[in-house]
Amino acid sequence: MRNISKSAITTIQATALIAIIVIAAIAGIAYYLVVLQPRPEAKEVSIGLLAPLTGGLAYLGDLSVKGMGLAVEEINAAGGIQSLGGINISLIAYDSGASAAEATITLRRMITLNPDMPAIFQPWPSGYILASAPIAESEKIPMLCTSWADGITESGYEYIFRVAPKASDLQSSGVSALIALGENATGRTIQKIAFAYDDNPLNADLVNALKAVALDLGKDVVLDETWTSPLGDATSLLLKVENAQPDIFFCYAIQMEDAYMIIRKFSETGLDETIPQCYYGGGLMHPDFIDVLGDLADGKLGISDWNPVKGSESLEERYTERYGEDFLPKDAALAYGATYILKEALEQAASTSSGAVRDALSEIDITTGNATVLWGPVSFKPSGDINLGEFSCVLVQWQGTELKTVFPEHLATDEAIWPTP
Repeated sequence: MRNISKSAITTIQATALIAIIVIAAIAGIAYYLVVLQPRPEAKEVSIGLLAPLTGGLAYLGDLSVKGMGLAVEEINAAGGIQSLGGINISLIAYDSGASAAEATITLRRMITLNPDMPAIFQPWPSGYILASAPIAESEKIPMLCTSWADGITESGYEYIFRVAPKASDLQSSGVSALIALGENATGRTIQKIAFAYDDNPLNADLVNALKAVALDLGKDVVLDETWTSPLGDATSLLLKVENAQPDIFFCYAIQMEDAYMIIRKFSETGLDETIPQCYYGGGLMHPDFIDVLGDLADGKLGISDWNPVKGSESLEERYTERYGEDFLPKDAALAYGATYILKEALEQAASTSSGAVRDALSEIDITTGNATVLWGPVSFKPSGDINLGEFSCVLVQWQGTELKTVFPEHLATDEAIWPTP
């Protein structure tokens, strides 16, 4: 056996020790550079928008971009997020596509490509939001949404916040007010109610709420009709309306073209002279409604979650001046308000962490500023629903070329005109 001298062992040990020290030093430097070294301060925080930017609902995405864009411009001009050193907000907009499946794919890509994004705003359709909500929840990204579907906040989510009324709340006050309006205007009982709506399965919350209100008020549902969207011909529907002879006709058409066809058919048949019509959906609130229908829009009523009211004149003026529009559509206003709510959450959190922003939203209590323009003071229930107090809807009506708020009376911008001669 070969003998190794003690001096050789010492040399080997020394060499190994030096190697260990060098490796440890390199690892320590690397750890410092990757983990401990202070990161450069962020110059801005990006909030996301997931909305239809193409296809039949592109108008909704356009209004959302405009509403959020105006809010972002104002916030940055006023000094940004003060609790974060005055950093600016930037808007990241992604197209949710033409289906709920496309919306979920886009949301995953959006989160992957923007890992520092602390929150997202997503307007209706409800189907898109119902599909997106589990993803936002699992990824722990706060999502503000405007859907009316009750089920969105009935699943125990902690990261989903609704900045609009639920269908059940919206209709209980709106339908009662509209029926009372008709009875006061005509001096007779509004007894027979007709419902027509497209085949979007998520309309069930709305229609069930409408029926429940009608039955609670002792009214008769004389028509409950569904059509497949897009509507090819409204003749069959109008024949059923004529046979039912309702005192008021409620219609929910997500696609604007469906509503246009029904309104034109009402005019062609002369039924618009005897049957008042109330339309749901964002189409009624869009500038294109009056541009496309012209005089046929006059007198059409709607139940909505928002429209310009007393006290919002300044916001409407800034919006119309900024974008050259004739009025402030409700979907732009909701996006504007949601952005200011996120701004206040970032201020309160003093962090761009999505978890910190979520906690701030759950505890927030905003009593002044632009976040209160829509609903007044802003806070959320444990379910994620916004606290609306007594205010859960407005009645609107096209009068000439203007969309007026006609209920509640203390917020109305004009008196209602019952459309039956």
